[in-house]
Amino acid sequence: CGVGAAPISEEYREDLKKYFLSMFPIENPLNRPVFAWNTFGEYLDCLDRYPAAINMGSLVSQGAVRLAVKGFQKGAANAEELRNMQELVSEAMEAGAFGISTGLNYLPGAFCDRKELAEVTKPVSAYGGLYVSHIRTQSEGIFEALDEAFAIAGDGGKVCGDGGIILLGFSVAQDSDLTVEVDPLNFRLFFHAHLDPLP
Repeated sequence: CGVGAAPISEEYREDLKKYFLSMFPIENPLNRPVFAWNTFGEYLDCLDRYPAAINMGSLVSQGAVRLAVKGFQKGAANAEELRNMQELVSEAMEAGAFGISTGLNYLPGAFCDRKELAEVTKPVSAYGGLYVSHIRTQSEGIFEALDEAFAIAGDGGKVCGDGGIILLGFSVAQDSDLTVEVDPLNFRLFFHAHLDPLP
């Protein structure tokens, strides 16, 4: 959630590569190119050259987008950085991303605030994409984390999630039928919503 292999900037290529491989070690017996792309589209092209045995759809990673623009620097993104992040998300959606994923309890996603999330995810709405969020916490502060996720999803109508949230639809409208199921065995929350598209 929120950790991905593209897009990559030259400035932060090695940072992304080390971070990604520390979480997802890759065995590469056929010596295929790894991190040999810059844009999300180039990443998808690489996947096409080496087809998987299953069909797949990719989400652009908010963490990779932020890392491409700002590295692991703390603090809010400035206006220029936000524009650059939006451009990367737009490019990814145009290239075929199904939406965007966030990992708000992982770096660098933990460094962004609600305003940044709202701005960076705006291009996803224009393509009818999904918003998949590993929310900031699933324990103390969960209601604030859920409020943030609902606000981001409802602001522009992109919704779907994991890491504690599963929503499907276009917008969180006031008359939405939202139910919550709590599984006490593993403390996971699952949310299901019937959401009608807004006119």
